[in-house]
Amino acid sequence: MTDFAAKTVVITGASSGIGEALAKAVDGRGVAGLGLLARRTDRLEELAGTLRAQAVVLTADVTDRDQVKAAAERFAARMGAPDVLFINAGVGQLLTGSRVDASLVRHVMEVNFLGAVHVLEAFLPAMVERGGHVVVTSSVASRRGLPGFAAYSASKAALDRYVEGLRVQLSGRGVRFTTIEPGFIKTPLTKKNRFWMPFLLEADDAAHRIVKAVERDRRRLTFPAPMAALVKVLGLLPDGIYDRVMRRTLPAKKRTLPAKKKRRW
Repeated sequence: MTDFAAKTVVITGASSGIGEALAKAVDGRGVAGLGLLARRTDRLEELAGTLRAQAVVLTADVTDRDQVKAAAERFAARMGAPDVLFINAGVGQLLTGSRVDASLVRHVMEVNFLGAVHVLEAFLPAMVERGGHVVVTSSVASRRGLPGFAAYSASKAALDRYVEGLRVQLSGRGVRFTTIEPGFIKTPLTKKNRFWMPFLLEADDAAHRIVKAVERDRRRLTFPAPMAALVKVLGLLPDGIYDRVMRRTLPAKKRTLPAKKKRRW
């Protein structure tokens, strides 16, 4: 089991949402030090000031390989290799209709997938040497392609398969992996959604569940339970039935009423 007491922890995407909630949750577990990594220095410094543990502000954009590497070096100089690494930074973009936007897809993939790879590249070698726990925030959207969020689903699916391969590849090397697949969580990412989000959870609730899963060394956590059950069912549906079910979630198309015929008197 992973015990957070007196451990060092790095959290990406720590300036808001689940990342911020995770920082507060593990701080309550008595960690010795925290590395808070995100783009917004002011938000990270504000968060660091509320924590009991020693916190290192690591300003970096996960899409920038060099910035992430420099952040890892700054953390290592202060606290060595992290015992626990939370890879949590992510973005989501809604794109409906027939338009394909390659720049949007590239951005989502660069943050959600390549951003995670950059973090692993920078922090994982030192963790392999001394042992540790890597926790990756994926999504229930990784299980099937969601209409309107095709790019997001693809990025999380790629992340899942990559981490799955690493987990097996590094088994017996002292590094444990936990993949987190949350449903809808109340964060700045979901705040802009204008559709119904079933089983919506607060970020603090999500962080508590994630920390518990890490403490129990679970390989995967999908939550909340009703969403996990729904995702399991959707995963078993044949493509034709899945398509018909998911089409019902799309906004109704505007219908043009037929023109009125002129009456002849």
